[in-house]
Amino acid sequence: MREITDVIKEYEHLRVIDLSFNVLKDVNSLLALKYLVKLELARNLLNTAAFLGKNGVWDYLKDCNLQGNKITALTPVSLRSLRKLNLNNNIITTV
Repeated sequence: MREITDVIKEYEHLRVIDLSFNVLKDVNSLLALKYLVKLELARNLLNTAAFLGKNGVWDYLKDCNLQGNKITALTPVSLRSLRKLNLNNNIITTV
């Protein structure tokens, strides 16, 4: 999968989504899924995790897997319920 279309907004009550092993570069469409508890985005082509810093988004997210992407910088994370964030195998050089 190369992109997430706006159709995803129709599923705003999803609690778990696994989009691992795709070629996603942008996941901003997922911000509409405000009840997510678990987000799996391992092995994509994401070069940023800035979407984790948006206030008031994903207030219920507890587990986020961004392993094996192309993330180079870690920006502040504003997720009050987050308990597990996997950033292994990225190329983070700036925190």
